[in-house]
Amino acid sequence: MSLRRSSLLRLALLSIAVLLASLAGCGFHLRGSVELPPAARKVYFSGIARDSALGVALERQVLRNGGQVLAAAPTAVAALGIAVRRNETRRNVLSVDASGKASEYELSYIVHFQILSPGGEALTGEQRILQVRDLFFDASNVLAKSDEENQLRAEMVEAAAAQILRQLVAVARDGTREETAQ
Repeated sequence: MSLRRSSLLRLALLSIAVLLASLAGCGFHLRGSVELPPAARKVYFSGIARDSALGVALERQVLRNGGQVLAAAPTAVAALGIAVRRNETRRNVLSVDASGKASEYELSYIVHFQILSPGGEALTGEQRILQVRDLFFDASNVLAKSDEENQLRAEMVEAAAAQILRQLVAVARDGTREETAQ
């Protein structure tokens, strides 16, 4: 009986090892983990304050993935820029109850941005990111629903920042490929 159990254990361990090796081999990364190419390791922001919600989220994303955020557009250092042209938050009523009061809202966060070269030229056209969440409103629990709304807004900003960083990485990789091809 113990021989069979040890054989099953070995088989299970071998299966797990093969699975992990195949995941690593196909480029799988945990969510939120982005490998920054050398061209994207130094980043500067334009059009947003670094202490704004989006500025903080972008900086967190860059630092979490091994990058560095520069205080301003560099003159001597090669760095890509993220230029935020517009960002806005909206709250629309989706449904009302029998008394005509809102019972469900749609929260949306929209960011328009471009990726800039170290010299400040646009490397992409204006990109648009839209994050949408639904919020069910309960008039008897206003404080909790207010906290939930703030949490959903913060989550949308984080998700938008992650998408912007992925776009920056894609542009940096394309630029690196073009340079090596020439």
